[in-house]
Amino acid sequence: MIVYSLTSPAQLFTYQLHDTLSNRILEAWHSLRRTNPALSSPFFDPHFFTASQKFNKAVEFLSIERNGTIEAIFPFERQDEFVGVPVNHVMNDHHGIICGPSFSADWLSILRNSKLRKWSFYHTPPGQAQFVTQRKNKNEIPIIDLLNGSDRYYQTKRQLGSRLFITLNNLTRRLEKEVGHIEFVFHTQSTHALSVFMSLKSEQYKSNEWPDQFADNKIRGIIAALHSTQEPSFSGVLSELYAGGHHLASHFGLRSSQTLHYWFPTYREEFRKYSPGHLLLNYLISHSIANRISLIDLGSGTHDYKNRFMNDVIETRSGTVEVLSGATIASHLGSNLSRVYQRCFKMMK
Repeated sequence: MIVYSLTSPAQLFTYQLHDTLSNRILEAWHSLRRTNPALSSPFFDPHFFTASQKFNKAVEFLSIERNGTIEAIFPFERQDEFVGVPVNHVMNDHHGIICGPSFSADWLSILRNSKLRKWSFYHTPPGQAQFVTQRKNKNEIPIIDLLNGSDRYYQTKRQLGSRLFITLNNLTRRLEKEVGHIEFVFHTQSTHALSVFMSLKSEQYKSNEWPDQFADNKIRGIIAALHSTQEPSFSGVLSELYAGGHHLASHFGLRSSQTLHYWFPTYREEFRKYSPGHLLLNYLISHSIANRISLIDLGSGTHDYKNRFMNDVIETRSGTVEVLSGATIASHLGSNLSRVYQRCFKMMK
C-alpha cells in the first residue's frame, strides 16, 4: 500500500538518516516525549535505542526537521536492505515515531528518506497510524492504573468481585509459615542477581518449548546494558522475591518516569505451588507509591494473569506501511480484479 499525508506536505520538511545520536537530537528526543503522553512507555526512551544499538548495528533513525527545529524522530531496525521493523522488534512492546501530539506522519516521505520500502509495526499509538488505510488492526495492551494509589486499586478490584487478592494473601501466609520470612526487593543492581535471572528465564523458555530469547548474546547484552542504566528519567528494574532466604522469583522491567513496564518475569519451579510470579507482581503493586509508580504496563500477549490483574487498557495499532513499486501495484490490482470477477461470477450462478 502507499500511505499519503494530506496535512503534512513533504516539501516543508528536511530529512536526515543517522546511526548515532548527537546531543542536539538527544535533547529534541526528550523534549518531544515530554509533550506527548502517548510516548510514556520506556520503549520510547532514547536509552532503549542506545542500548539496542550497542549490540545491534542494524538500528538507525531518521530526523525530521522544519525551519531548523526537529519535529520528529523515526527509530527503526533495518531487517534487510529495504525492509524496516521496530527497534529490537522481538522484545519491543511499544514503538513508533518520536513526535509531538499534533505531528502528522507523511509515511511515504519517511520511508523513502529512510531508504525503506516497507515498515511493519505491532504496537504503535493510534494517532500515528491514522494514514495507514490497509492492514491496520486495533490492539489493546492490559495495564494496572495506580494513579489513585494501590489501596484504591485493591478496593475497586474487590468491589468488582475479584477474589485474586484473597487467594494471594492466603498464599503469602502459607509461604511464610512453610518456607520462612518473605523479603521483596524492588530493585537490585547486583550483576550476579541479573545472571541468575537470565539463567532462570532461559530454563523457563526451554521447559515450555518456547524459543529461548536469552540464548542470543545480543539480547543478553542489551538486557545487561539496560540493567546498568540508572537515570532519573529511565532505568532497568530487577526485582526479586525471597522466602526463608530462598530465592523464589525475579522480574526484569523498564521504568520511565512513573511508568513501569512489566517485561520478563520468571520463578523457580520448585516453589510453583505458591504462585511466586503472581506474588512478586502483587508486591510491585503494593510498593508502587513508595517507588513513585502510577502505571504498570503488562505488555503485549494474552495471559490469564494479565486479565486478572489489569484494570484498564492502552490502545495501539498494528499494520504495515509500504511504498509500492509498479510491479507490486499491478499485482494488487490484478488480485483485486480477480476477486471482483469471482464475486460477480458467483452472483450470476
